[in-house]
Amino acid sequence: MKLSQFQALAAANPHGLVAMRVVEAFTPYAEGDIAGFQPDEALKLFISGHIAMLDGVEAPPPADDDEASGGGPETETVDIPEDWKDRHYLSRRALAAKIAGRPVEKEEADGVIEAEVARRAAAAA
Repeated sequence: MKLSQFQALAAANPHGLVAMRVVEAFTPYAEGDIAGFQPDEALKLFISGHIAMLDGVEAPPPADDDEASGGGPETETVDIPEDWKDRHYLSRRALAAKIAGRPVEKEEADGVIEAEVARRAAAAA
């Protein structure tokens, strides 16, 4: 899915959030929870496999000018070292915060980085 699709889902929601089902627990959500996310966060969590579309909800078609799979050009400027998995959790957390553009909890840091690495690999293919 693309960022424009998540933005369209959020625009249709009176709260401006994308309602998604949690399929892999992460703080503060348990597996099976239904929660609302900002479109960019929903995209990253969807790519990482933490959330899924609600049953019966179909994604709208992507916008023509949408990026290949999200993240936006600003995340391309964040350098992700080859050895990021071997670094201290505080370093990984800081890196994830740069990628996400917001504070990131220790438990979600690796998922944010992995999602961005996967996004870049898919865009390069």
